[in-house]
Amino acid sequence: MEKWHTNKEIPNCKDRYIIKWKGRNSYKLATGKEWVTSRLEDPSFGWEIERWAYIKDFEVSCEQHQEKQIDWEQRRYDIAQSAMIGVLASPIVDGIDPNPSIEYVAHHSVLLADALIRELKQQDNEITV
Repeated sequence: MEKWHTNKEIPNCKDRYIIKWKGRNSYKLATGKEWVTSRLEDPSFGWEIERWAYIKDFEVSCEQHQEKQIDWEQRRYDIAQSAMIGVLASPIVDGIDPNPSIEYVAHHSVLLADALIRELKQQDNEITV
């Protein structure tokens, strides 16, 4: 469903709106159908409404977005992938094998990912508790 409207008629009496000014890169929060309707019908001082939406329509999608849970398995894969790139791109250091085996790189990349995820989950628990 399209959230933005361009019609001049506001079909019901919802009381909170966001409006986009025509020709400007700015928005305004407005309350009251009468104010929005009057601006739609008679723009003043070059401030014409390009489109408008009900705030409630946006709140629903924001709430749904906020409730999305973290996919830790996907996060683990992404972090391990980045860690593997880092391990493979690291400089040569005395005492460390400059040509580690594939198994070594894979194992240590996953260990790094797991350590980071543990830390992230711990910090998340400390913030939410």
